[in-house]
Amino acid sequence: MRLNRSCVTGALVLLFTVASLAQQNATLTGTVSDGTGAVIPSAEIVIMNTETGEAYTTTTNATGTYTIP
Repeated sequence: MRLNRSCVTGALVLLFTVASLAQQNATLTGTVSDGTGAVIPSAEIVIMNTETGEAYTTTTNATGTYTIP
């Protein structure tokens, strides 16, 4: 069975479009600790996107963990 070239091209364009949209969102999670390994609650975290200049700010919770969507 032979596939129509335009159908294959359309499917590839759709595949790459969906893949590129999926890469625009991320979640960053981590834990802040000091040199002894003790977690640091209420630490301010600032993540900067150097390409767009956007900054995302959050604070660690009681276990030193933070999440930035």
